[in-house]
Amino acid sequence: MDVARDVVDLFNEKDMESARKIAARLDQLNAERQEEERRIMDNIERRLEEEPALREAYCVVLDGDGWHRGVIGITASRVVERHGRPTLVISCEGDEAHGSGRSIPAFHLLHAIESCHELFSRYGGHAHAVGFALPSANVEKVRAHLDGYARARLTAADFEPQLEFDRELPLGEVTPELHQALLLLEPFGMENREPIFAARAVRLMAPPQAVKDKHVRLRVAPAVNGALAGTTATAVRDFTPRCHPDAAAIPKRDGVGAGLRPAATQSSSSSSWRDNIAFKAMGWGLKESCDRLQLLAGDRLDIAYSLGMNDHPEFGGLELTLRDVVRAR
Repeated sequence: MDVARDVVDLFNEKDMESARKIAARLDQLNAERQEEERRIMDNIERRLEEEPALREAYCVVLDGDGWHRGVIGITASRVVERHGRPTLVISCEGDEAHGSGRSIPAFHLLHAIESCHELFSRYGGHAHAVGFALPSANVEKVRAHLDGYARARLTAADFEPQLEFDRELPLGEVTPELHQALLLLEPFGMENREPIFAARAVRLMAPPQAVKDKHVRLRVAPAVNGALAGTTATAVRDFTPRCHPDAAAIPKRDGVGAGLRPAATQSSSSSSWRDNIAFKAMGWGLKESCDRLQLLAGDRLDIAYSLGMNDHPEFGGLELTLRDVVRAR
């Protein structure tokens, strides 16, 4: 929404009052970005609803007058997330247009742009994302060409959303020790991706809690032998594993430890004490997906997640970062 200099200045600023002013300005810019993103997305969703040909295109090309160039990349990502199709979002400003594109795994977006390079003034990117400029008069030509190009290379199955994960990891196996081991793999990035795990048929302990209209917080507990096994939501202890700085232990709090014993000390008919731990799970940007599922306490879910740590002194502990949520089959 503006130059990046303020971000650099904030990190370098030594005076607290000056830092507050810079932070307030960045917060205001972020609020403006969110509002502009909502405005563009409302426009896009309305067009997709009213224009079946656009909605059913194999490569979606959307254009609008005066759309903010600093936001169109984010909106392209949103369209891909919601509709599962490669998408270009273009802002037209008189005779010139600027755009940004995002794609799906099965479609190399830069190759698609190169297949009609003569229609662009300049472009660049890679398989999953591109940026470009072109004469506004060429937008319709790009739309027609890319739809035909995509139809020759994609099938309906390619539009099914996919999420790759590293391995299945039942919540009963999530421990502070595992989190500490994963920290040794940091820093994560493009060449060192953060591990993503999957857990099947986890139990939803309470209705989803909305966070700032976009995000959602869940409390989930491990599946018991792949089913509820007669365990009710009220039987599960509602606390989070804490990472003790020395022993990475789970401390007893408010009598919680009294009913939780290592499996070796329980009878063979009892479940592991780890099956009685509820985890906080934060789904950034997943509120819309969870709303569509109409989730209720007691539902069983398949989740994809990564492991994190909430450092709050009172409510901290291991926390799952949700990557996706679906109903268990």
